[in-house]
Parts: sequence; structure tokens; C-alpha cells
Amino acid sequence: MKIVAVLTGVVIACGAGIDLFFRFHSPFPPLASGLPHRADEAEREFNRRLNERFPANSSEAILKTVLKQEGWGEQRTLQDTHYVSLMSYASLIIKAKATIAWRANNEGRLIEIRGRYGLIGP
Repeated sequence: MKIVAVLTGVVIACGAGIDLFFRFHSPFPPLASGLPHRADEAEREFNRRLNERFPANSSEAILKTVLKQEGWGEQRTLQDTHYVSLMSYASLIIKAKATIAWRANNEGRLIEIRGRYGLIGP
């Protein structure tokens, strides 16, 4: 009887652990997924990806479409800079934050784009 209770407890604990992992571990969309663990390297790689995919003079409309398709959420504007941010749980207590900021001219062409990446802890 004790063995059945212990095995039942183990199965429930494993199921709860898997559920918690997927509930709290939400991976970033493709533009920010799989970045290096060190923040400085991650930010450098993030910016490389953004500038490769959306070089200066690219269409802002295409950028906005890709961001929407990837689930980046609501765009905000501060002065002449537009940005979107996402949070992802790196663990139960550590969050990772990725932000994409850009400026565009009156013709809807990108002037610049940059990414920020960092970890936020307790």
C-alpha cells in the first residue's frame, strides 16, 4: 500500500512539475529565440538578427506585420521611437525581457532598429 501511495505521489509531482514548466516557460518568438545566455552576447546577436532582417530603408509595414505574426503584442510610441516588448520566464523566478525599438521616416522606411535584452530577477 505504501509503494502505491509513493508511486502515486511521484506521478502527481512529475505531472505538476511538467505543467509548471510549460506554464512559466514561455519561449520568445523567432526573432529573439535561442539567444546566448550572457546578456551582452544575447543583445549583440539580437541586434545582428534585427539589422539583417530589417536593414535601414526597409519597410516599416513589413516589420510591423512580422512583429504581429510573431506575437510581440502592442506597439507603443515615445516621441519618434516605436517599440514592442516581451517578457519570458527563464525560470520560476527569473524573467527575460526583449525589446525592439525603431524609428521610421515619413515614407514608412526604417531609419534605425535596435534590440535590448536582459534578465530580471527577484
